[in-house]
Amino acid sequence: MTPSKTMSLLPVLLLAMCIACAAQAFDCCIKYSEQKIPRRLIRSYYIQKSSEVCNTDAIVFKVAYKTSPSGFIDICANPKQKWVKDSVKALKNPLLKRNQRKKFKQAKNKERQNLNN
Repeated sequence: MTPSKTMSLLPVLLLAMCIACAAQAFDCCIKYSEQKIPRRLIRSYYIQKSSEVCNTDAIVFKVAYKTSPSGFIDICANPKQKWVKDSVKALKNPLLKRNQRKKFKQAKNKERQNLNN
């Protein structure tokens, strides 16, 4: 290869290295969770777009997790799956979230009553 061709490839290589470094600086989803996440555990979410730093479209749910130091973990989900769309819709609608919490409390109370009997 001639020196001029080598010099013309240098900016391309540097750009590729910078993109790879940027992706490592972020927590990108590389695969989706195989299991459906119970909606009562999901606290919030954000959208990961393949058109940005990461190269996979995903919905990243913040999920309550007792053994994590922060109390939460991030779980990647496929944005095309119905349960993911339904969970996002529920998080966007505060009334649905409130009803979900109410149902969860009712189920817990029933569980406690069954244990006491």
